Amino acid sequence: MSTNSISEKSVVSVSSVVYKKYKMKTITFILVILFIQILYSQNEKAPQWIFGKGNAEGTDTKQIRRDAVNDARANALKQAGIDIRASDVLIKTETNQQLTDFYSKFAETSSKGIILEERNVKVGKAEPLTENSDVYKIEVILEALVATQFGERDAGFDVTLDANRESYQENESVQLTITSTREGYLTLFYVHNDSLNVLFPNAIDKKNFLKANDTLRFPHSNSYQLTLETEAGKKSSFEEFIAVVTKGDIPVHNLSEMKIEQGNLQTKETMLTNYAKWLYEIPLDQRGSATKVLQVFKKEK
Repeated sequence: MSTNSISEKSVVSVSSVVYKKYKMKTITFILVILFIQILYSQNEKAPQWIFGKGNAEGTDTKQIRRDAVNDARANALKQAGIDIRASDVLIKTETNQQLTDFYSKFAETSSKGIILEERNVKVGKAEPLTENSDVYKIEVILEALVATQFGERDAGFDVTLDANRESYQENESVQLTITSTREGYLTLFYVHNDSLNVLFPNAIDKKNFLKANDTLRFPHSNSYQLTLETEAGKKSSFEEFIAVVTKGDIPVHNLSEMKIEQGNLQTKETMLTNYAKWLYEIPLDQRGSATKVLQVFKKEK
């Protein structure tokens, strides 16, 4: 009788100890998770509105305006604590001419920072540097919604984008080639100033899966061709293309609004901020990209 009692008490005692150990382990585990979450929340910055100021000088007032806006964007990123070098806002063409660009460079390096939206953009008047000077200065103030995307890139994920030539006359057919070291889904963008078009996939060519190390040519349909035009009033201009390969199929909306007119692909134009938001939602290790700048000359009559 007493033996049974001692045994019963022992069992109760042992199970109580086991329960306490289990409870302590559970509490410890919960505390560790909470600690990790606190550290993560301290390191992760929610998107924030930041004021950016910029300016630019030159003789082409349209170009100065774009440069000043880009300078204000870079300043907003700096104000958010994101280290930006002056060279990060420049892309060089094969002829070593510099093309001021913002979104393709910063959106792709979004591990540093990315601007998801802009508001209250105030562009000042073009003021001559000195009396009767042909050189003007423009100042810009804007608010930028700056976000940071954490994580590490897939070091083996490389995308290349090339063309059959570096320069073209207006209405000459352009052939682009894209390769990727990882299999995935290709989205091809055409960038012009502060807008962009989705070239591929489109209403005719919808299959955008790309095998690892295979080469995809665009356009690869004989139903249409890709041609370029110079900016109004200019003898030549630069046109930019961005190829983004994602490991998952992540489409950009409004593809159904594309159509073919007189053998040319007509695409829907959207703001570059929409591209930035789309890119921001894709983890760094799930994508790779490449940029190509081509020069187009006005066709001589």
